[in-house]
Amino acid sequence: MNGLKALKIFWFSYYSDSEPSVRYRALLPLRYLEQNESLKSYNYFPKRDLKGLLELVSIFCKCFISSPKNSIIVIQKVYSRGFYFYCLKVLIKLNKRHKLIYDIDDADYIKRNPSSINYFMEKADKIICGSESIKNHASKINPNTIIIGTATTETNNIKQKKSTKSIRLVWIGFIQAHFFSLKNLIIPALKSIEKPIEIGFIGINKTRDQELIKELFYDLKHVTLYIHEIDNWNDYELINKLIFNYDYGLAPLLNTEYNRAKSAFRLKQLLSNSLPVVGNITGEQGKILNNENGYACETINDFINAFNQIKNESEENYLKKSIIAKKMAGEFSLKIYSEKLLNEIKKSITDSAPKIGVYYYPIIK
Repeated sequence: MNGLKALKIFWFSYYSDSEPSVRYRALLPLRYLEQNESLKSYNYFPKRDLKGLLELVSIFCKCFISSPKNSIIVIQKVYSRGFYFYCLKVLIKLNKRHKLIYDIDDADYIKRNPSSINYFMEKADKIICGSESIKNHASKINPNTIIIGTATTETNNIKQKKSTKSIRLVWIGFIQAHFFSLKNLIIPALKSIEKPIEIGFIGINKTRDQELIKELFYDLKHVTLYIHEIDNWNDYELINKLIFNYDYGLAPLLNTEYNRAKSAFRLKQLLSNSLPVVGNITGEQGKILNNENGYACETINDFINAFNQIKNESEENYLKKSIIAKKMAGEFSLKIYSEKLLNEIKKSITDSAPKIGVYYYPIIK
């Protein structure tokens, strides 16, 4: 631990563990580090009840009495300007001894009022982000910005064969933010494919979202939809089993500023289950997806060509892509992410006195 004993991380998430960013950038890495390092973490989700408030006060108190020599504050992706924001603002102002990291893996500053995000970015000693696009933006506010791409869970899933009767595709995660990527890229491409197609949608729990999907694919009579609800997003065994049941992953991503900032988590999760992926090379996805581990697309015609190739793809070529997909997934394992995170936390703690805005305060011993 390089002199850092009983390291403590006070991690303030922006939402509950129903959000993938919270699970894969906070809960799982912190759990991994607690099991493999001399480390204790306190992870807080914002709650709107007395119990939640008392829990927040308790963590604040633990933070105040912890030595800055072996503890750090991490604020993850908080973008609202409500009660939670003001509580964290008080924490920063009162607790000037501890270093502060701001973690962000979505360009929420585009779709929301950026004032809260800008505040945390300015006050942070370091920003950890999930993509090159976010780094380019954040560096203008705080030059001490680094990238750690979001990890995914590792699996032992290795494809042995593919389906022959139909093309079996799978999508995982929320649908609202990606509706137009599906509508403008996948739907037009699938219209040109005559072979029967099965598409699984994993984690579509809301009735309105399920109806939205059915409406989107209504005119594609050769497409059969399977909607899998997920009651517990922490049941990684079930989630990976559902993904592995299909042959190809879907990761369409329109080339917009917001999408370029995404950390390619969906793509990584599909590849980790040895599924070749049909998707765009937008933003971070372009660093991972290629024609060896899937089908790298930019236009609708690229998607049409990809599905036509899939329709006639040999078993040998499919398994070759699957093996490469699985191998690629090892580059963004939970272990690698967690070790990078720990290294950046250690560096932050052992650096000079913490920065609050443009002012420096000496560490009080």
